[in-house]
Amino acid sequence: MRLSYPLISCICMTSYKSSIPQKTIDSFSLQNYLNKELVISYSKKDLQTKELIKKGLDIGIRILGVEQESNVNIWHQAVSRSHGDYICIWNPIDLHHPSRLSFQFNSMAGQNYDASILTRIILFDPKTGHSYLSIPHLWITTLLSKKSIFTEIKKNNIDDCTSLVGRLSSAHLLYEIDKNPFLYVYIPHHRIHQFCESPDFSSSKERPLTDKDQNKMFSADFWDF
Repeated sequence: MRLSYPLISCICMTSYKSSIPQKTIDSFSLQNYLNKELVISYSKKDLQTKELIKKGLDIGIRILGVEQESNVNIWHQAVSRSHGDYICIWNPIDLHHPSRLSFQFNSMAGQNYDASILTRIILFDPKTGHSYLSIPHLWITTLLSKKSIFTEIKKNNIDDCTSLVGRLSSAHLLYEIDKNPFLYVYIPHHRIHQFCESPDFSSSKERPLTDKDQNKMFSADFWDF
């Protein structure tokens, strides 16, 4: 089967109190899936994020900045402004392996699914420096799906991604990827936007990584940035 590679829009939500870090743009630009855009929703007062967007555009990274409007759902606003055929949630604090988009898209497209999610990820505790394999779980912030599925949220008055994922899973429309947990590293912190749930870190750990695995996880050559 020969796969085409449609445009994937990675939606990154910020708030005035939490500007995006530079690594958000770095990890996006290093994705080996080429046909992609980063859609950053930011407050008009967030000058730091606005400057990072400008710098990214200046070096040729495909970024769409969306200034958040008052009295609108800023998630729906960002999705509607995006140009992609597919939408991917792109949390600005967590770590995304350079192969995340390509692996996730190829996996679900190869099985004829329109939506996918990672059910195993890595959890990193910045206080202790320890990493853990997660329990099996539908990790909402790893959702990748056709844009038409996201537009159903507004049409059907679905309040958040958690409800959307629940419906997709119940209808057997969600491809669940339980291998390659290294594709996504979750870092506990205040979620910048509450459209997606924040898991309970302490109850989400299955087992700690070995020192060998952890050293491999965070080596420069592994992440490439």
